[in-house]
Amino acid sequence: MDNFSILTLAFLALSYLVLGFAHVYFRIEMGHWDAKK
Repeated sequence: MDNFSILTLAFLALSYLVLGFAHVYFRIEMGHWDAKK
C-alpha cells in the first residue's frame, strides 16, 4: 500500500466524519429553531 492510497483513505474518512458532524449539527440547530417559534 503506497502513500497515495493511505492519503486517499484518510481524506475520505475525514470527509465522511465532517459531513456526519455537519449533518448532526444542522439537525440540532433546526430543532432549536423550531422550538423557538
